[in-house]
Amino acid sequence: MTLNRIDNVKNIDYIKCSDMRYGTTMELITSVDLSIDFVYEENVTYEKLQYCINRSFKIDASAFILCLQGSLIVTLNMHKYVMKENDLIVLLPHNFIKVADISPDAIISFIGFSSEIIRDVEFFKTFYKSIPLFYNSSVFSLSTAMVSFFRNSFSLWGGIHEIPEIAMDRSVIEDAMYTAFHTVICLCKQDAEATEVQKKMVFQTDHHMVDFFTRLSMQYYSSEHSVSFYADKMGVSVSNLCRVIKKRISKTPLEIISAFIILDAQTQLKTTERSVKDVANSLGFSNPTAFCRFFRKNVQMSPLEYKDGTMRK
Repeated sequence: MTLNRIDNVKNIDYIKCSDMRYGTTMELITSVDLSIDFVYEENVTYEKLQYCINRSFKIDASAFILCLQGSLIVTLNMHKYVMKENDLIVLLPHNFIKVADISPDAIISFIGFSSEIIRDVEFFKTFYKSIPLFYNSSVFSLSTAMVSFFRNSFSLWGGIHEIPEIAMDRSVIEDAMYTAFHTVICLCKQDAEATEVQKKMVFQTDHHMVDFFTRLSMQYYSSEHSVSFYADKMGVSVSNLCRVIKKRISKTPLEIISAFIILDAQTQLKTTERSVKDVANSLGFSNPTAFCRFFRKNVQMSPLEYKDGTMRK
């Protein structure tokens, strides 16, 4: 019997898959996790990758994918990317990705960490303040030196499985995961700093304005909730900023700022023991009541209901 595309994905022994229907269109999405703490593969060709084309996936694990040759067209959390040679894509747990196309000459290498080890090392508790950095920076164009660093690191970490004494020591895998994420966070921050230096430049295209606003909102969402603050920072009018953002990504500036706040709030409520008052203070709200009203409007439940519900799972 000929296997269909998703069966070929499921037949990889270290991958755990399950299908679900998601969203208002009830799209078929495959939930993907790893059955072991850590996996590594290098020089993966189109022959293996082609089974992912035109499929949508919910990633429960985490992965770092380095494009060595060719290109991939993907949509990650509603953002479309063309991944080229020397690009690195970072997939966080609960990311949604759809693979639109893969060039026949494509070659990738990747490392992945299971949801179990991510949960056990309290990944979100450690990195929750940096998670918004990935919202608009999931694909990185690497320098030659950085490509060499990641390729060498992948190979080094991949050797873990070849030495049982090391493979049995989970702390080694944890260290590999932390190193990978800290390196990417540094890349995110460098991008933000480079943009900050150029902030007084005239925006040549609407795309530049959208990109700069998104980066600023990542940086200041926890203290600045007013659209006028960002417009002043960018040297444009509020009306012009709202018009361009709405036109380009079908969201208002306030909706984008709110999305960052909610993501941070949910992460704190889900992974820390902080009180609602402390979470409200950390996100720039003058009082817990204002925060609770904002949270309920966006999540359709109170912060305490959300915290209690996730704690029981």
